[in-house]
Amino acid sequence: MRYLRFYSKKEKIVILILCVVIFGLILLREAVIIEKQKDSIEALNYAKEKNLKYSEAFADFTAKLKDEKKDRRKTFYQKKEVIIKPVYFDPNKIDSLELIKTGLPLYIVSNILAYRRKGGIFKTKDKFASVYGMKDEYFQELKDYITIDSVFISDVLNSRKKRKEDFKDTTIRQNLYTEKFNKVVRLEINTIDSLTLMKIPGVGSVGARAIINYRDKLGGYYSVCQVKELTFIADSTLINIEKYLYADTTLIQKIKINSASIPLLKRHPYINFYQAKCISDFRKRKYIDSIHELRFSEEFTNVDFKRISHYIDLSKP
Repeated sequence: MRYLRFYSKKEKIVILILCVVIFGLILLREAVIIEKQKDSIEALNYAKEKNLKYSEAFADFTAKLKDEKKDRRKTFYQKKEVIIKPVYFDPNKIDSLELIKTGLPLYIVSNILAYRRKGGIFKTKDKFASVYGMKDEYFQELKDYITIDSVFISDVLNSRKKRKEDFKDTTIRQNLYTEKFNKVVRLEINTIDSLTLMKIPGVGSVGARAIINYRDKLGGYYSVCQVKELTFIADSTLINIEKYLYADTTLIQKIKINSASIPLLKRHPYINFYQAKCISDFRKRKYIDSIHELRFSEEFTNVDFKRISHYIDLSKP
């Protein structure tokens, strides 16, 4: 301050004005900062209020959904009033539509039809009352409208009795089975049909069907010993099969390995997906001239090469 006496009056006025301006700018800056803080606080409060409203609205929405779900469950599980509409009917002959028209619940209708499908017969009215799920109140309303056709019941019982007697009859029972070969006959396994297979001692309908189905999957047998791969066939049956059957390898349907797709390749029982993929990848580089060109692949073993070689056609497309 002691240096102010050296300034002129005008200089002192200028210095004073500068001080006032600087002080005013400082005050303005502080005012702006305070105003921004107020705005940010108001924005924060507004955001909090808005979030609170949203959370309350979401809570109300979820509560309403829960209430609606509970109401739906109540209405779903609420037992419907059953109104029986009696009509005259025979429980042994009536169909499902007519049963529903009586007003019986669907599960009882289903039980009645299931009982009849299994061979059940309603011989008396009381037998109808014993159907699973049948309430006494339903039965009492329908009891006077139930009619039992005794002639129909006797016809059904007589036909069943006749079938049992026919089955017990020795001559008829013998005709139900295929006559077996009396002596060894050599048959070609790739052309034989299931009826002829069943004539081989020890081979029934199931075994014959399995042998034919496996032959179709393979494309033909190159050896009768392949039947051993059907594990459920007994050893004694396999011995008879080897006596009666032989394989003609010229009848085998082969796979064109240089053009067959992966799905076609893996459809064969001896080729899995990874082996089919390996063949496809190798084919992208060059055509396969020999199956043993794949010997460097970890997917194939010597047994695989031996089995697959009978089913491979190396012709090029």
